[in-house]
Amino acid sequence: WRGLFGPGDMPEYAVEYWERILKEMTETNEWKAICRKYGWTMEYKDHEQFNEFLEQTNEEYRELLEEVGLTRRWR
Repeated sequence: WRGLFGPGDMPEYAVEYWERILKEMTETNEWKAICRKYGWTMEYKDHEQFNEFLEQTNEEYRELLEEVGLTRRWR
């Protein structure tokens, strides 16, 4: 996956602007062609959806690391 990050104190108008621009970009034929060329999955997420995805992914990684015994080193 790929994601863009901004500062924690980014104004809401800037978040809304970039979400709109990036969503529009993902709908262009050029972007779709690049995704096909590199085998990328085309799935846009706004900042709230992306935060949820990151939280879920981090939890899955934590569980996997615990399962193989790698988290004990850092406790």
